[in-house]
Amino acid sequence: MWQTEYRQARLYFANEVNLNAFKADPEAYWPQFSGYCANGLSDGHLIQANPEIYRIIEGRLYLFYSWWGRAQWAFDQPQQIEQATHYWQVFSE
Repeated sequence: MWQTEYRQARLYFANEVNLNAFKADPEAYWPQFSGYCANGLSDGHLIQANPEIYRIIEGRLYLFYSWWGRAQWAFDQPQQIEQATHYWQVFSE
C-alpha cells in the first residue's frame, strides 16, 4: 500500500507512480479549501465534502457535498469561487 501524510492527513494511492507524482507537487493535487464543500463555502458554511463529487477548474480541484451543490456551482462559477475564497479566508483566521 502506498501512502503518505500531508497537512495532517493520511493519503493512500493506487500505486507508486501516483504517490511520487503527489510528493513531487502536493499542492497541485490538494483540494481547494482543504476538502470542504466549495458550494457550501460560497454560502458561508463549512460542510465536509464528498471526495467522489468534484470538479477540476483551471487545474484546481474543488470538492462538493452533493451532486446538487456541484450543479449549482456551475451557474456562476467565477462569483462562486470569489465568495468561497472570501469565506475560506474568514474561517481560516
